Formats: sequence, C-alpha cells, structure tokens
Amino acid sequence: MISKNANAELIHRIKRLANTFEEMHREDLNTELSNKFGTSLVLAIRQWDIELFEQFRRKGTYKSF
Repeated sequence: MISKNANAELIHRIKRLANTFEEMHREDLNTELSNKFGTSLVLAIRQWDIELFEQFRRKGTYKSF
C-alpha cells in the first residue's frame, strides 16, 4: 500500500516514462527498418484489493476506494 502522495508521484513517473518512450519513437522514425525491432511498452496503475487477502485483514481495517 502507498499513500495518495506516493501514488501521485508514481503516476507522474509513469507518464514521464511514457513520454520518453514516445520521444524515442519519434527520434527513430527515419532510422532504417533493418536497424529497428518491434517494441511495446505497457503501463498501468489502479487501486485494487484481492478478495483472497480478506481472510488476513485485521477487523476494522477495510478500506473502500
């Protein structure tokens, strides 16, 4: 678990990484195809809770999103 501030910072860093990936793609548009290979970058973040963990949760500590 992370705080709201840490979550916001993580989202900021993920967006920065996505922008870097896009920038590199644009820089390589004129590079010969023989010098390139397919690359994908998949990023995601979301709040979640696994039902399986419910059995380990202390009473009174459930947090809804």
